Amino acid sequence: MSMGNASPLYIKVKTSILGKIRNHFWLVDQQIPTEQELMDQYQVLELL
Repeated sequence: MSMGNASPLYIKVKTSILGKIRNHFWLVDQQIPTEQELMDQYQVLELL
């Protein structure tokens, strides 16, 4: 994900995921990726 604009990363991730849902990237009966898979895909780290 590009960090070029001022939007926080969590907003960019949310927008991307919602866009994939709205554009039928994932099929109706298809399970979306797990939290860990999404973290890997969007290259975010879990803060403890």
